[in-house]
Amino acid sequence: MSTGPSEYAGELRERAAAALSVFRLRDRLRDYQMLVKPKITRLVVVTAAIGFVLAWRQGHAWTWLMLVGTLAGTAMSCMAASVFNQVIERRTDAKMPRTADRPMAAGRVPTAEAWALGGALLLLGQAALCMFGTPLASALAAFTVATYALVYTPMKRWSPAALYVGAIPGAMPPLIGYTAVTGELFTQAALAAWVVFAVMAVWQVPHFLAIGVMYRDDYAAAGLAMHAVRDPSGASSRRNTVIGCVVLLAAGALPTWLGFAGWIALAVASVGGLVFLAFALRWVWAVRGEGVGYAVERRWARRVFFASLIYLPVVLAAIVVDAR
Repeated sequence: MSTGPSEYAGELRERAAAALSVFRLRDRLRDYQMLVKPKITRLVVVTAAIGFVLAWRQGHAWTWLMLVGTLAGTAMSCMAASVFNQVIERRTDAKMPRTADRPMAAGRVPTAEAWALGGALLLLGQAALCMFGTPLASALAAFTVATYALVYTPMKRWSPAALYVGAIPGAMPPLIGYTAVTGELFTQAALAAWVVFAVMAVWQVPHFLAIGVMYRDDYAAAGLAMHAVRDPSGASSRRNTVIGCVVLLAAGALPTWLGFAGWIALAVASVGGLVFLAFALRWVWAVRGEGVGYAVERRWARRVFFASLIYLPVVLAAIVVDAR
């Protein structure tokens, strides 16, 4: 029996509707991927694993299930923080070219849906950390999400000090990984995890100051109170970058000074810290001349930024490998 024109047209409409549905689902999943910021999540998982390894190197018992569950719980907590951050900053993100295409800024994902996604990830993350780690690790992860989303994120609108507040949740993953194994935070052995926390917290200062200069115009358009916005000359950004690099030299030496790592870690941290500081000082020197424009400032800020990207994984790897 032959198919009539109307039946054939109806079949085409059904196929088109099915294809459109798949296309929309694919787009929504892509938006969800942008919301959870997979690159940042990977970094958080790696640094949480460092805390886990430090506990193992100290002789604490662990299992593969504990490791996988801890990293999964930490990852979901990080994803939740990223979602909450983009919901809260959707209006400011819409004003910056580099973030205007984010799902919340572009209005592609409803606000209620994003809140629900973030809430689900947060609850699942805490459940995983409690089940496979410890309640203390879960509490630290919840504190990290709350500090990042409810303190650091809104604080960026009115104070450059948000940078230093944001360094706290940014450095928490090693403590989460360590306490997931040990359930301890304020013991002499736990100083090893606190040292890694200190290195990561201090490292964020020059790292994000450089980013602030690189995207100064974007942040100014969004009305965010970054150092580079409040001081367009860049002087405070350069000064605090140098100070941060100097403090980082001392922080990088702490593992050896406190007996948690050997001389290899000290050598790597010292060389890496001196190179990082050299880039910061070169940035200061490069813009001392009169008539130097924003292009030069931005170029050197970018170099400091890339130096920071090399410093952190190399120094953290040395600390873990040489841990005692």
